Amino acid sequence: MSLAASVAVAAVMCGFWLLSLRLKDASIADIAWGLVFVVVAWVGFTLGEGEPAMLLAALMTTVWGLRLAIYIGLR
Repeated sequence: MSLAASVAVAAVMCGFWLLSLRLKDASIADIAWGLVFVVVAWVGFTLGEGEPAMLLAALMTTVWGLRLAIYIGLR
């Protein structure tokens, strides 16, 4: 799972890096951090055994990560 999560994190961060180059605004990378947690949670859930507790953890991480990304994005 850690390789898949690492690839997913690298993809998200590279995507935001490319976006920051296009926008000429490096601060946009800060928004990615909240989304990285969401991606890792869902990769873990998808590759895990799919237990209800894992789904709950992924959902809670999604709420928290999106809240963080939105908060930083609006600042």
